[in-house]
Amino acid sequence: MTLRYPIGHNKFVTVISVYAPTLKADPEITDAFYQSLEEVLNKTPIQDRLILMGDFNARVGREHNIWEKVIGKHGIGNMNANGELLLTKCSEHGLTITNTLFMHNDKFKGTWQHPRSKHWHQLDHVIVRQRDLKEVLDTKARVDVECWTDHRILISKMVITVRPKYSCIKKPSKRKVINTAKLADPNIRSELGLRISETLTRATDTDSDDPEHIWINIRDAIQSECEKTLGETVRCNKDWFRDKAEEIESALELKRKAHTGLVNNPECRQAQKHFTTAKHEAQKTIRAAKNSWWKSKANEIQTYADNNDSRRFFQALRELYGPVNRSSLIRDVNGELLKDETEIRHRWKEHFSLVLNQNSNIDQEVYDLLPQYDTANFLSIPLAREEIADAIASLKNNKAPGKDSIPAEIYKALTPELMPHLENLFTVIWEQESVPQDFRDSIIISLYKNKGDKT
Repeated sequence: MTLRYPIGHNKFVTVISVYAPTLKADPEITDAFYQSLEEVLNKTPIQDRLILMGDFNARVGREHNIWEKVIGKHGIGNMNANGELLLTKCSEHGLTITNTLFMHNDKFKGTWQHPRSKHWHQLDHVIVRQRDLKEVLDTKARVDVECWTDHRILISKMVITVRPKYSCIKKPSKRKVINTAKLADPNIRSELGLRISETLTRATDTDSDDPEHIWINIRDAIQSECEKTLGETVRCNKDWFRDKAEEIESALELKRKAHTGLVNNPECRQAQKHFTTAKHEAQKTIRAAKNSWWKSKANEIQTYADNNDSRRFFQALRELYGPVNRSSLIRDVNGELLKDETEIRHRWKEHFSLVLNQNSNIDQEVYDLLPQYDTANFLSIPLAREEIADAIASLKNNKAPGKDSIPAEIYKALTPELMPHLENLFTVIWEQESVPQDFRDSIIISLYKNKGDKT
């Protein structure tokens, strides 16, 4: 398995996890494995930091004088046939086996115990490029960790430093979501309305006839006071083990104690039996807790579906499966795949400009046949407060806000406090025939309908 992680501008770490054939495997299988490993190593960019790790079933021995820079002075045991193949491969690609570099007690070097001889062997390895050895702080086996396997956990500590290309890297600003649930409290709602009214009274310019200026004052006052009074919504999805964390932790603690007793006295049959029982009980407890949580979630989602509560239904699904990763790659008009972010944005602009700006041809004869009505003069009257209040009351809750990040719940809860300022804003817009820029900006979201190529 190969994973390539970005760690900076054009900087990557390639992690290769392997499981090699055992010493008793057919030579054809072993040769095929190392041939596949050779292909993966050749495909890995030379500038990438490489971490090759896994169960190689290979003993590399202690002959550091022969295999200079490939192994260190602190290996254990003798080299076997698989070890020779691994050392040869490391020598060809300039790699070093970090297990052998650090001086530890032998119990921190062995990762697998032979079932008959009870000798510990070094079969699992963490391998890096020789040029990156300065970033490896330590590699050793953990004897105090039990993970339901006959191998010990191998820990390698590294510090990978990357110099950024730019002195200042700007992170994309996170969209703030106002915690509208607090509006249910009358005291908080009253306090927020009072603070917004005071802020708008200080900021309002009665002589201003610029809709942009008036709207910015209203928008900034609502945003700042809501952030202080209501705060942001904190989303924390519960994991399956949180409901029964104490019960699970108690079972794991018993297993840890049993494992410690087995490590201290590995030949004791009673300690072995006690550890096996504790391990099975821990597995049983964890499995029961997980199944119970999934059943509870399934019943909850089914209830939402039966009640046609689509909002909570999809919200529960997102809590289970997390956000959907959407591919940002698209194709140009010639079918070529675009990868550059600037080119992708330009292509979307080009696409929507073509879709939303179609030329319309009107037949004048058909146009003349349309019935004519008298001019509705009452529509020239500026908006009344009742009309504004009715429009605000018709807004739906739990909908995504616009560019200003102000949800409809704020306007509905604070209609009396905001009404004088909104009335003034709409009157100026009506008289000046000018709309603020925020009202003209739109957020366009493309929805893939599972038809055709996604790009």
